[in-house]
Amino acid sequence: MYKISDQDYITVNKNGIFVGGKPAATYRGEEILFPKDIQNFFNDIQEESPFVSGIHVLLSETAGKENQVGKPVGKNGKYVWSRVVLNGVPEGDFVCSNGFAVPRHVASDTLRWARNNADFRLKLLRTAKQEQR
Repeated sequence: MYKISDQDYITVNKNGIFVGGKPAATYRGEEILFPKDIQNFFNDIQEESPFVSGIHVLLSETAGKENQVGKPVGKNGKYVWSRVVLNGVPEGDFVCSNGFAVPRHVASDTLRWARNNADFRLKLLRTAKQEQR
């Protein structure tokens, strides 16, 4: 099993935008643009799917195609990978949304895509692990 550090991805949840568990204004050395939009996109997603407690967004060197499920590495690259956190359980596979992204736009673009694209959102939800009962 692979392990990616929370330093490698952006976490968006109801409390804000985080990298490494700390409030963040930068990712991979660049300012995270449109933080209010990011939060609004997350709120819209959570309103539709209340069990989504967070979204992780990762830029990785691991290549992928749109809606491909995979296990990207944490090393910085141009490919965008995301996963949802359901009921506080962050483990699950990532889904590629696209390539050629830059750190300053990756969160806003990804959350907008997750909000507006039902196929991508459904793929994220289907690949998330459910809380153990």
